[in-house]
Amino acid sequence: MDVRTLDGCAVTVFDDCAAKWRQLADALGDCRADGSTKPAAALDLAWLGEAADSAKAELAGHGGKLAAAADAAEAIAAALRTAAGGFRTAQGQLRQALRQAPGVGVRIEQNGTAVPLPGHQPDKRDITELTQLAQGALRSAEQTDQALANALLQHSRPVLRTNTGAPGGMVAMLKAAATQITGWWHGLNPVDRAFLWQHAGTELQNAGVLSPATQPKFDIGSGKHGAWKQGLAARYGTFPANALATIESALPRYLDKTLADLGDAVGWDLAAGNMRHYLGNSGKPREMDVEYLYRSEVLDWISEKIEEVLPEPTTKNIADDGSDSDTPAILRERVNALIDDKAPAWKKEAIDAFHKSGGQPVALEKQLEWKPQHTSLLFQPDGYFAYGSYHYTVTGVVKAEPDNEGNPKVSLDYQIHTADRYNWNWGQPVLMDHLHGISHKLGNAQEFDMQGSSKLRSIPLD
Repeated sequence: MDVRTLDGCAVTVFDDCAAKWRQLADALGDCRADGSTKPAAALDLAWLGEAADSAKAELAGHGGKLAAAADAAEAIAAALRTAAGGFRTAQGQLRQALRQAPGVGVRIEQNGTAVPLPGHQPDKRDITELTQLAQGALRSAEQTDQALANALLQHSRPVLRTNTGAPGGMVAMLKAAATQITGWWHGLNPVDRAFLWQHAGTELQNAGVLSPATQPKFDIGSGKHGAWKQGLAARYGTFPANALATIESALPRYLDKTLADLGDAVGWDLAAGNMRHYLGNSGKPREMDVEYLYRSEVLDWISEKIEEVLPEPTTKNIADDGSDSDTPAILRERVNALIDDKAPAWKKEAIDAFHKSGGQPVALEKQLEWKPQHTSLLFQPDGYFAYGSYHYTVTGVVKAEPDNEGNPKVSLDYQIHTADRYNWNWGQPVLMDHLHGISHKLGNAQEFDMQGSSKLRSIPLD
């Protein structure tokens, strides 16, 4: 834990995650009631004997698993609420030290140590007090981090694997959670998974069961943030290095700000927003607009004009989200092609599982591998300057449910996920990449990761 991590921690994320885990606990409790008491009551009225007793015992077993999962989800929600309070207190203590430091002629290092500013001779007592205050905040945050990790490990087995949504700085806790919170959702049999998806699909999706299990790799871009400024500091000292970095990055930053202003002027909000985030120098992740990438404003505009001239075209594509489109966007085409390629095998697998279950609804997990994709300058100019090239994948649940005659009806619920790194390929023969990357190397702008997920879509596989 360091100063930058704690100061930049979005503590409200813990509150939001706690609320989602509480919703999941409530949904699991409702599933237990619907899946255990109602069928058991029906059995009491219509079925007697050893077979009925066996069925009741099986239902009770499922109810016990759901109850355990609900209790674990509630325990995780409580742990997240406690962590939010702990991080909020530690962050407030650290920020108090950061506010007081300049007034007494010191600055706070990343490890919490207070050191004199150039040209200042602060009182040693001020240095000691601010060091104790800042380092105490860091220790408190580390203890909170460890307590949360322990709670996640303790309550992991009955609960699904998920991204808790904690800030990126809590690396150790997230790694422990991602490693240990396994087994429940992924280990469910297809019948139980179908039941839960039907009754608590929204809560499960919010908890992250459709999140990709892997992430693509990106190039190093302009390299280490602030590498040039570190070199200047080693040669001339910190204060001259900061001044030189500001001077040397002035022209590139002016260029980047001008481009952001131009983006605002022509309505390229994604490109302008990403450029301003880069100039903001936080390095924090930023969300990608997958729904924008899925469609194309230019192609959709062309489609509308065609329909105005030909209100009843002889051929028409119906997009899987229900919207009419005569010319699908590129990402939509790629995703549909991938699903079409996998659909026969997925359908067969689902039907086999359906028959194996005795005709009960079943649900199978699916994730496709990450694929590279290039944004079109012609059809998606805002996305071209915001993202350029990126990666995408599809995760989902293949369902087989009985129709009115008891035959399997197969469908797919799926999400599209995208990932990219907003960076500049230093070393490539592209002048603009060199100019944009200067501010990153001087530490006055910072490259960042981007991820996004689409809304849930459903299509038949019959």
